[in-house]
Amino acid sequence: MVATDKRDYWDGSLIDDPRVTHFWDEAKRIGRWFGAHPDYGNGSAVWWDTYLLYGPDASWEQDPSDLISMGHTVLMTRDDLLRDLERLQAGSE
Repeated sequence: MVATDKRDYWDGSLIDDPRVTHFWDEAKRIGRWFGAHPDYGNGSAVWWDTYLLYGPDASWEQDPSDLISMGHTVLMTRDDLLRDLERLQAGSE
């Protein structure tokens, strides 16, 4: 969404965890899908800098299910993300 938003500039080591898979959506298909579904509440035609946190039983049939929290921008909502990640982790112990 910015001039430096290129795959070559992505540092995949930022989230270095074997459970994490990094994808790059050059055509912004996922961002456009969420942008076309206003019930998710971001308000942008193409989502960017947004997190969506799903539970371990989440699936995606017609729409994604088991949404725990979401935030935009990630930097502005990082405290919410951390809180919800900790809550999710505590529930799985």
